[in-house]
Amino acid sequence: MNSKNLHYLYYVEYFTDIEFTDPKKTKNAEKLSERNEELCRFYNRAMPLLHETIAPQRFSLTTVYPGLLVGTGALHGFGAEGEAALGLTFDYVTGGVYIPSSSVKGKLRSAFTHPEYIRMLLLNLKIENAETFEIVDLETSIFGPSLKDPTTVIAPSARDCFFDAVCTSNGKVLGMDNLTPHRQNPELLELAAPNPLTMLKIRPDVEFCFQFRLTDYQKGACILTAEQKKELFMRILMDLGIGAKTNVGYGILKSRVRKRQKYSRPNLRNPWKESAVAVVEKRELIAKQMNTIHIVMCAAPRREKDNEPFYF
Repeated sequence: MNSKNLHYLYYVEYFTDIEFTDPKKTKNAEKLSERNEELCRFYNRAMPLLHETIAPQRFSLTTVYPGLLVGTGALHGFGAEGEAALGLTFDYVTGGVYIPSSSVKGKLRSAFTHPEYIRMLLLNLKIENAETFEIVDLETSIFGPSLKDPTTVIAPSARDCFFDAVCTSNGKVLGMDNLTPHRQNPELLELAAPNPLTMLKIRPDVEFCFQFRLTDYQKGACILTAEQKKELFMRILMDLGIGAKTNVGYGILKSRVRKRQKYSRPNLRNPWKESAVAVVEKRELIAKQMNTIHIVMCAAPRREKDNEPFYF
């Protein structure tokens, strides 16, 4: 595996000299383990950005722990032990890591299914007349007609364009991780053992540049400029993340330029589930409270009668 192109290395050279007739063969596991390590040592070259006349609006966001999963639906692997079983998105020509424009547009549009959340962001951005914005009309002007109202027509010159988010970091950008799914049969769930799957991920602290060509929106007294749209999109991506398994912490992004908003990241995908950050904070708080209770009990005064401590 000596290719300089990550796409060719991962989807072609990765399976060179592999015995497909016997996936569980020991030699296969050894070769795949070596190739997984080589992928993690591979140095990425930053992908070129689009010219400013094509994508005038852009901003950069950085991945945080545990990283980013994008392109996991692509086929990769054949059931061998130790293989990277899930796909990852690479550019065919340069071999660089990128986030498809369809994923960017889809994630941003999913936020507009929660109008009050969008209105909250408009208020935080101090947009004039944010209380009177028609969120459905704003969504249509940005993303085009929905399936509910396909008759709406938007001129091509008034449409917003979404481009691929390219990786602008040089160096090691890939790492290995494990996923342990259980059987889906409820009758066997208690007896089923986890089946660990090795997967390739994008490491934390990897920078992506999101690129757009946006237009100004106006309806009556409600005005949202292209630059304000860019700020709105950045807030959404920082709040909701992008890619697969965002509900357990993957795909969360931060900005190196400005501080993150003080309000907590809403979990719109599963409102009844807490984010990974909230769970960790709650556990730390419980641990501190338990430690305080233990100290109080040890230092509590004792009764003269049975020499037992008072419990508060």
